[in-house]
Amino acid sequence: MRRSSLTFATLFAGVALLAGMAGASPEPWVHPDGSIHYYDAIGTPSGINWYKAFDSAAGYGGYLATATSQAEDNFIFSLIDSCRYWYQRPGTGKLAGPWLGGSQFFGAQEPDGGWNWATGETLDFTNWTSGQPDNQCGNENALHFGESAGVGVPTWDDASSFDDSIRGFVRELSADSTTLGLRVDDSGTAFPGYVLFSPMENKQTYLIDNKGRAVHSWQCS
Repeated sequence: MRRSSLTFATLFAGVALLAGMAGASPEPWVHPDGSIHYYDAIGTPSGINWYKAFDSAAGYGGYLATATSQAEDNFIFSLIDSCRYWYQRPGTGKLAGPWLGGSQFFGAQEPDGGWNWATGETLDFTNWTSGQPDNQCGNENALHFGESAGVGVPTWDDASSFDDSIRGFVRELSADSTTLGLRVDDSGTAFPGYVLFSPMENKQTYLIDNKGRAVHSWQCS
């Protein structure tokens, strides 16, 4: 009988990946086209600029998050609605939130021309904070949540992509790139179905599909 290509070694590598992903599984959200995307809120207490956030998101096979509808923007904001992801600007008291994947083409008309997502999509949906974008300090060419005095807001602000005071970013993984429990499908010939596994020294048991996406998990003592 032909064996599945989901070998123990492959699954073990997937377990190691799962254990190292920011301490928690990314949260799923169903897009209007029916595809499932996953989102990870990443806190950076010492600060991070947009370029480093971009590279970090790509390093896990993802990208800085895109918010292409009000519903998606609200969902992403729910993941970072915590003081750990926000930086209070000295003097103004305004709160600057995590980076998203929006950036502005070099030489675009300021302040609102040439904005696009890291995926190459244009910003057909926008959710700017009142008065933004304003390019106030010049070369404010990257998008993040904020800024409003004393409160984190689910709307957007433009900031310099070199601003390393921002305390986090949101990573998005598409359904095709997300691998929560599977790193490699050796030859693409695994039988259709699911794999159930319980990592050693872990209180979670996982059910994954052949793309490595977590279908369900159980907590045990």
